[in-house]
Amino acid sequence: MSKKHDHEHEHGGTLHFEQISHHGVAYENRDLSGTAIFVFMIILVVTTAVIALGVWGYYAFTAGKNNPEPPLSALQEQRQATQNGNEVERYKEQHNAQVMIQPDDQGDMRQFKEKEDQVLSSYGWVDQNTGVVHIPIDAAIKAVAQKGLPVRPAQPAPAKAEFASGDGTPAGNAGGTRPESRQ
Repeated sequence: MSKKHDHEHEHGGTLHFEQISHHGVAYENRDLSGTAIFVFMIILVVTTAVIALGVWGYYAFTAGKNNPEPPLSALQEQRQATQNGNEVERYKEQHNAQVMIQPDDQGDMRQFKEKEDQVLSSYGWVDQNTGVVHIPIDAAIKAVAQKGLPVRPAQPAPAKAEFASGDGTPAGNAGGTRPESRQ
C-alpha cells in the first residue's frame, strides 16, 4: 500500500489536516472573548454619553449669545405700535417674536393667486416712463398666433468646399487655385 492509504487506515479512514502548514499562510485560531465585547460596549456607551453632554453644554452656553438684545430704537418703535393698537406688534412684543408665523397659509396663497389672475386678465402699465404695458394673456396668445414669433434674419451659410476641387475656398487657406508657376 501507498503511504496515503497507510495513513488513512491508521486514523480510521479519514485524513486530518491539522498538521499541514504552508509557509506564510496563517489564520486566527481563537475567538473574541465575551468580556472583551462587553468592555467595548461599555466604553462605546460612555463615550457617546460624554459627547452628547458636551454638545448639549455647548448649545446651552451659546444660546444666549445668538439672540442679542434689540437696539433701544426698535423697542421704542414696538411700544409706539402697541400703543396705536396694532395687534401684530402687540403679539411680537408679548412673545418676543422676531419672525411672524403665517397664520393662514391657504388664505394667503388664495389671495396671491387672485392677484396674479387679476394681472393676467387685465391691461395695465408695467413701466409708464418707458411705455411698457401688460395685456391679458388671452390677447397675447392671439397676437402671437396672428403675427408669429419674432425670427432673426438668416445668417449666410459658410462656403463649402469639395475635396481637392478648390471651389468655394479662399485662396491661401489650404485650397483655392494654385499659383500659375506651380501648375
